[in-house]
Amino acid sequence: MENHINLNHQINVRVSPKHEKNKLVPGAKHVFSYSVTILNNSIEEIQLTRRHWFITDGVLGIREVEGEGVIGEKPIILPGCSFTYESWCPIAENYGSMSGYFTFIILRTGETGYANIDTFLLIPQECLN
Repeated sequence: MENHINLNHQINVRVSPKHEKNKLVPGAKHVFSYSVTILNNSIEEIQLTRRHWFITDGVLGIREVEGEGVIGEKPIILPGCSFTYESWCPIAENYGSMSGYFTFIILRTGETGYANIDTFLLIPQECLN
């Protein structure tokens, strides 16, 4: 993330994971959906251009998943507005976690910035007992 502006104080990223008990994926012990809301608290219009995830799974270790946009989109988020999307993640063990960052372009200046995605846990309720 060299030469990228740190947008962590201007962009708020919230994630809410949900265990999908009835979803099955070959090789996965559990499947989680997660809802991501990105709130633009800056005075600039921004465009989300890339995602970069670090997925920790007991069996598979740490996987990196990165690519353009999210769910096939590169949304423009106006000042004071938000963008929400849903996605999913299979894990091969009883628990896992995800973290990462989003890359944005500040449309007025063309500068590139990033906002971190804090670590969130992927743990089925029945594994907490």
